[in-house]
Amino acid sequence: MFIWYLFFIVLTFIQATIMPLNLLLVAVISFSILSSSVKTLFLLFWMGLLTDLILLRPIGETSLFFLVLGFLIMLYGQKYQVDSPLFILIFTILATLMENKLFLGDFIWSMVVIHLILILPIYFFMRMVSETLTRNNSRQLKLKI
Repeated sequence: MFIWYLFFIVLTFIQATIMPLNLLLVAVISFSILSSSVKTLFLLFWMGLLTDLILLRPIGETSLFFLVLGFLIMLYGQKYQVDSPLFILIFTILATLMENKLFLGDFIWSMVVIHLILILPIYFFMRMVSETLTRNNSRQLKLKI
């Protein structure tokens, strides 16, 4: 879990300093699909607070948005398969439009297109890292026993 905290912190600083593009939103969607637990909501809450502090937004605004996204993905994942590319693309469109309307006040379609281009590579990268970490943890457990 520590690796994911570092990953999200780096993305937050990249978003605040280099790119106005919300890479954190794409990573939040991907991480919520990959990991559905209370720890995920905890991570989303803290990354939202960090984002608010760095971007000088009202505290808790982004946290609430990330928690709602994570909760919706977890709720939908209880009944349907959420790791399909079609769901990921549709949810990314909806989340980006919601974020644009809530934080920017208008729909920015170019941001939707950019998020659509980025979501699948970031999702598959995060899935590969998650599987590698899980494999390494199970290997260490087998060696200890």
